[in-house]
Amino acid sequence: MNIINFLIGLALLVLTMASPGAAFANDSKSEVLTAVHEMWDHASNADVDAMFSKAPDNHTYVMAGHPLWSKQETLGLYGLAFDGVVKQHLKTHKEQVTLLSDTVALYVADMHYSQFDVNDHTLESGPYVITVVLKKVNGHWLNMHSHQSFPATN
Repeated sequence: MNIINFLIGLALLVLTMASPGAAFANDSKSEVLTAVHEMWDHASNADVDAMFSKAPDNHTYVMAGHPLWSKQETLGLYGLAFDGVVKQHLKTHKEQVTLLSDTVALYVADMHYSQFDVNDHTLESGPYVITVVLKKVNGHWLNMHSHQSFPATN
């Protein structure tokens, strides 16, 4: 009987010690998802400046193989890409957050987008995949690097 009580006590101790870390990881993943989904909300409204409001000036971006080395370059490309776009519909098929450390996270998603003009006509639509590297600075998850690829559709 003593060995059973010991094993139960040991199991409870291990669970107690593991729980704070698991809770921290779940909280951090939830914070990352909130930060990324806020970007998607701004993207849905075609608000390019707000999409990158939580990106530092040294943000880097790769879209379909084209690297951009600053937030300013990214905003310039997006300004062109969103010319005439007043809204988007974004659908996430799969998404995952991987915590690389207490302050660095990787977000990946398989998504689909449709862009619309002022008359609600579809301008462009298709699948894409996105990767976002985030860093927690002063309690906020910042978008340090983004990468999008648009697979060819047949």
